[in-house]
Amino acid sequence: MINLKELQEYCEHLPFGNSAFQIIHFVNESKDHPGRASRKIALQIRSKITALKEAEYVRENIKLDIDELNAKRPLTRIGKKRKSLEIDKKMFDLEDQEKVIKDALFELKLYEKMIKDLPKISSRKEFEDQEMSYWKDRLQKDACREIQYNGSVEKGTLMSLEQIGLKNYQKINGQIAWQYGEDKLSLEYENGEKED
Repeated sequence: MINLKELQEYCEHLPFGNSAFQIIHFVNESKDHPGRASRKIALQIRSKITALKEAEYVRENIKLDIDELNAKRPLTRIGKKRKSLEIDKKMFDLEDQEKVIKDALFELKLYEKMIKDLPKISSRKEFEDQEMSYWKDRLQKDACREIQYNGSVEKGTLMSLEQIGLKNYQKINGQIAWQYGEDKLSLEYENGEKED
């Protein structure tokens, strides 16, 4: 017979979300671009807070259900057995929610530490001003990897480079080189002011 309790205990210390290593090395991959790193971490924080709050609501409802079941006084033997089964099911669900909460809190503490190490982004404009640099670097790295692994730059990467202002593409002495135009990205911000 399978020992479910033993299997649950085995899983207790294993993350059901991201591991610390995974968060540090893959969620925070944009270390050279603080705006992009902050955004990626913020998306993870939002996701984890949502999961945490949902699990807390479910946990509290389960506790109320258990209290309600304990207050019932079934008159029949079947009623007593059904009550016991329902309480067992609720206890199992409660343990599951506790694990979700524990994992979410672990990840949130790590994200909290990570954002303290990043420069604070004080406005949407500040974030947007960093985007051109991020995408230029990212697409150039993608193109270099594609040349290294495939011998050529993929069409989608070239099209993306053109969309952000690539003027010329050349292969010089086995190296890839591009020139960007002087045009800056023009965006309209929330306050209606246009930034160039």
